[in-house]
Amino acid sequence: MVGVAFFITGFDVRVVGVLGLVQEAAITGSSTRYFSPYTIAQMLQNEIPDNAPGQAIGTWCLILVMAICTSVVPMAQAFVLLVLWLKKNSLKSIKTLLFANEMLASWQYIEVYIIAAIIGCAQLPLICSLMVSKLCASIQPQLNELVAEGVMSHATCLSMDTTIQAGLWLHFLSSILLYMSSVAVREAARSILTQYDPFTNLQKQKYTEKQQRFLSRRTNRLLFFKLVSLDDQSENKSVRVISSEPYDLTKQ
Repeated sequence: MVGVAFFITGFDVRVVGVLGLVQEAAITGSSTRYFSPYTIAQMLQNEIPDNAPGQAIGTWCLILVMAICTSVVPMAQAFVLLVLWLKKNSLKSIKTLLFANEMLASWQYIEVYIIAAIIGCAQLPLICSLMVSKLCASIQPQLNELVAEGVMSHATCLSMDTTIQAGLWLHFLSSILLYMSSVAVREAARSILTQYDPFTNLQKQKYTEKQQRFLSRRTNRLLFFKLVSLDDQSENKSVRVISSEPYDLTKQ
C-alpha cells in the first residue's frame, strides 16, 4: 500500500483568479498540477542546474531521504513485523527483530509527509492572499464583475485551490495500519520476553500481587486469542508470536 501510494497523486494545486484565467487561455489544463512523492522527486531532479555539482549532491540527498523514509523504510518495517508475527523465533531472534523494528520506526516519516502536505495545502490560499491582496485592491470591483459574469471563479489576481487526493489517503491508512500492527506485535513479543527471557527476569523489578495478576491475565488473554504460543520441547524455548495451534492453559 505504501509503495502504491508513492506513485499515486496525493494532492493537486489549481491556480485561480486572473493568473489562472491567463494560464487556461494559453494552455488548457496548465493551471492545475498534481503532486505525489514520485512527481515531487522528479520536479526536484529537473531543478538541478547542469554546472552545480554541490547543489546536485544536496538535491539528490533530499530525494533519496524522501523516497527511503516515506516508502522503503515503512515497507521494511512491515516485513520485520510480518516475520515476528508468523515465524517461530528464539528469544534472541525476537530481541533482534524488536530492535530492528524500533530502528526502522524511528526512520519512517509517513506522518511527516502527511502533515507537511496537509499544512501546505491549508496555507497556500492564505499565502497567496497576503501576497496580492493590496496589489489587487484597486481593481477589486472589476474582479467582482468578472466573477458575477461567470468568467472567473475567484475575485482575486492570484489564489490557489488545493484538493486532497487518493494517494494521501492511502498514506494515512498505511500509517494507521502500520502503527496498530507495530503495537500489537511488539506488545506480544515483549510479554514473552518479560516472562521467559532470563536476562529480562533478572533486570525486572519485583511485582506486587496486583501487578502479577494483571500480567497473568494479559498473558492468558494473548494465549486465548492465539496471539502467542509457546514451544517447550527444548531447553532453549522457541516462541512464535502468532500460531494457529491452540495452547493448553492447564500447562502453566
